[in-house]
Amino acid sequence: MAAFPIVNTPLLQNINGSTRQIHLETSASQVKTADGSDVESKLAALSGSLAGRSTTHVAEDIAGRDALSGMKIGDQVWVKDASADPTVDHGAAKYIYESAAAGWVKTAEAESMDLVVSWGDVQGRPDVDATEIDQAVAKTHEHANRTDVLDKLGADAAGLTFDGKAVGGRYGAYVTTSPEDEGFEAAVAALDLPDGAFFTVVAGA
Repeated sequence: MAAFPIVNTPLLQNINGSTRQIHLETSASQVKTADGSDVESKLAALSGSLAGRSTTHVAEDIAGRDALSGMKIGDQVWVKDASADPTVDHGAAKYIYESAAAGWVKTAEAESMDLVVSWGDVQGRPDVDATEIDQAVAKTHEHANRTDVLDKLGADAAGLTFDGKAVGGRYGAYVTTSPEDEGFEAAVAALDLPDGAFFTVVAGA
């Protein structure tokens, strides 16, 4: 193999009035990019950017997950059968690599994606059966005395009525005779008050 001659005189090139030296043996640091930086710096920045990106892996089971190497913080893995994880009853689970000390941390389970919760599994629920709540709701507007009392209540221009008769004011109905006066019983009877009603007597002058 013939030896290459040693050229001590630099080789120059003039491009658009700019003189540049041509290196016979060119390294990446000598190649400039459009923004003025060299290719070596660009490649280092690109490599660092790609190295910092997280990656998602797929593993058959927990053992396959643990066998993964070169993990970076933020890497994730979807384990098809995560039942070896004591917190997973069955099915798949998703994990994120938190750190070298913490390792893999579970972020999701496939079995919780279509979760159906029964009344007995609800924490802090009232100490009653679900059927009792259904019964209470069904009876919200049911009253044993509705036809006897509530349906007799109504309202008209004079205010609240009972059995079609206006209920008295704040102190009930009034009569103008005292219990000792003649005609007291007749005056009370004329009021036609319902059973249990209270009224006040205002004696006349």
